[in-house]
Amino acid sequence: MIAKVVFNLGVEKEFDYFSSGANLAGKRVLVEFNKKKLVGVVIKETKKTNVKNIKDIKVVLDEASPTLSKEQLRFIYMLKRYYPYSLGELAFIMIPSLLRSSKRLNIESKIVKKRSVSRKKKACIFLKEFNPYCRLETYRKKIASALKNGSVIFCVPTLSHLEIVYKDLEKEFSSKIVLLYSQQKRKEFFSEWLKIKEGKKLILGTRIAIFYFPEDLELIILDEEISPFYFHPEKPFYRLPEVAYLLCQMKKIDLMLGGDFPSLGIFKMIEEGKIKLVDKKKKSILSSWKILEAKDVVSKKYFLKVHPLIIEILRKAEEEGKKVAIFYPRGGFSLYLKCTNCGYLYFCPKGCSPLKYSQEREELICPFCGYREKAPSSCRRCSSSYLKPVGIGTERLSFYFKRFRMNSISLPSRLTALCFSLSKISL
Repeated sequence: MIAKVVFNLGVEKEFDYFSSGANLAGKRVLVEFNKKKLVGVVIKETKKTNVKNIKDIKVVLDEASPTLSKEQLRFIYMLKRYYPYSLGELAFIMIPSLLRSSKRLNIESKIVKKRSVSRKKKACIFLKEFNPYCRLETYRKKIASALKNGSVIFCVPTLSHLEIVYKDLEKEFSSKIVLLYSQQKRKEFFSEWLKIKEGKKLILGTRIAIFYFPEDLELIILDEEISPFYFHPEKPFYRLPEVAYLLCQMKKIDLMLGGDFPSLGIFKMIEEGKIKLVDKKKKSILSSWKILEAKDVVSKKYFLKVHPLIIEILRKAEEEGKKVAIFYPRGGFSLYLKCTNCGYLYFCPKGCSPLKYSQEREELICPFCGYREKAPSSCRRCSSSYLKPVGIGTERLSFYFKRFRMNSISLPSRLTALCFSLSKISL
């Protein structure tokens, strides 16, 4: 049997190794890679290979059950379609740090697969409630109902928030609570991860907890959905609400988001009918928001020409002393830097994408892996000094609006990064 093995590397490739056994999918193995012993994960198994002089798997580190379940492997492939990262990078997010070494594991999963329950329609809702204690009371009822059939993941943005929620829920669900957060010690995190395998647990944690979901997961809750702490600032970059929505779509389970107001991404999904808005006070101000297409703000026909109607709206807001925030899905000054003489483009050395140009920092930045280099003064290929910034970013829009003396407009780059999947501008 041929095992397709991936490593915690930014390499878009699966490596073939020979295995005398079978059913290794999801198991950790110790193999020889580049003349070194390296821990990898078997992502799938096949019977054929084009590799000559194929190497053998030295040790299978998971003797009983695999570290990654079939559902987790399936979710890795789903994430791969949405995020530009290797299968190995996505797989190792779901493995506790203690198991990323050559530690052996001989533990059988205790979760008993339940019968498939016929579900009319999975519920994806956003609970709009200003009072966090009222939200917590609603969550408590949902948790109690879901724990009868399976497990629940409850994510909060910060560790201080986690302590408050834990104290409140400990009285009722003390025997079922499992804590997962990135600041835990490796052994403590591992012991909590083992408890998840027992089934019917309430998993409380920060954004990392979503990747350790059990097979019997019934409900996902994300409180303070608009929080910037749900964005992972290191590679692989992701935003938790998007990952949670994909997981709920795959498992066909309920998703519950909460907060005093939704983020732009969730607001867009509410408009499209993908998520239902629940407002107990029934006095939502969402209807007063105006969403404008990006093509109406920045014209492609005329270079960096803003629609006259938008200019008039901004002028009126300026006269009335109001502040306006524009969320644009592209940071930096331009999308890339191009030589007008030979057409050379500056790409990321890892092949992720063209490097974005930032005039403020005088840098070229990769939007995916974070690679940076100093902005050149001449072309790397032909030494021409005619380098043209192509595309429109927030810095260029900011310079454009300053020409109209509009000082009340802000283009928050951090919030823009959180809303990178949007193709709209909100005023």
